[in-house]
Amino acid sequence: MRSVADPISRPRRVEESVRTVILRIVRAGLSHCGAVIACSVALCTASGCGANSSSPSADEGPPGTFTEIYETVLSVDTDSRCNFCHSMPASQISNGMFHTGTTRAETYAALMDRTSVSTACAGRTVVIPGDPDNSLLVLKVAGQPPCGNRMPLGGQVLDAAQIQMIRSWIAAGANDD
Repeated sequence: MRSVADPISRPRRVEESVRTVILRIVRAGLSHCGAVIACSVALCTASGCGANSSSPSADEGPPGTFTEIYETVLSVDTDSRCNFCHSMPASQISNGMFHTGTTRAETYAALMDRTSVSTACAGRTVVIPGDPDNSLLVLKVAGQPPCGNRMPLGGQVLDAAQIQMIRSWIAAGANDD
């Protein structure tokens, strides 16, 4: 049996939901405007629009920029102090073999097109442009990572706005901006 999340069964669910809504509209005698709104809601709900979306919604504002993220989260001058450990030479003990360098340019280069070589997270891609849900950077700062420790280890945990800024930057393509 297919799960509800199975994309192959989604068209069938959408069709059934729309049919159900149309029957309710006919029985209730809704106006044309009410019918359009009800069908739109049914279509959106049944198709899962907005569910697990990686792109920022209008309420979340524009995506973060790398410069903004570097200056407020990654730099050694921030409370999270990512570069405190990750600017040191790569070591399995002190920074999970992940060296970001000491400058904004070095940090961007270290995040892009890299997979983890740490014992705990080997093979996971650090930043996957357009896919924050599978980017190790987000997984490590957002809560309970699938491997290793939550970051920043020993630093102040990132707040929801900082995590959203990282998520939205990755969702928008993780540009060097």
